[in-house]
Amino acid sequence: MRIFRPLISAAAAVTVTIASATAGLASGGYKIEFSFNCNNPSVCFAFAGALGGDWGSIQLSADGTGTAEFTSAVHSTPGQPTGAVHYALVLTWSTFSSATPPAATVAPDPNDNYLAITVVNQPQLGSLVTPATPGKYSFNGARLGAPGLAYMINISSR
Repeated sequence: MRIFRPLISAAAAVTVTIASATAGLASGGYKIEFSFNCNNPSVCFAFAGALGGDWGSIQLSADGTGTAEFTSAVHSTPGQPTGAVHYALVLTWSTFSSATPPAATVAPDPNDNYLAITVVNQPQLGSLVTPATPGKYSFNGARLGAPGLAYMINISSR
């Protein structure tokens, strides 16, 4: 199972509602909290490959390093082991600007600034691209014909 797989899968296929976004990049790092839930088999198997969810937080320090605590759970999915797995991750990160949102981002940034977050201690788990502009980014699949799929990511600067 790739870390952040549901967030990236969902974001690549749908639009995102952005609320409470403010301008500017953080100079002291970031705190990111996220929640992804998928409980509709007809939607979840196509987007995320399983029923379940991912929940966690990420601490990004000003020096380009960070840590994450992350739990991923799979349930009621034929052929998949069920249960929860916890991750304690070591990260690196950087910022970049792009007028076109990267395909793998969890949401478009209103100021075209992004965080590229890479897992160091378990690189097979993948990476994550998020907006760098602090705010709450969310998606509710029911609005686009994908009921049972929802995520929220809250980004704050430190």
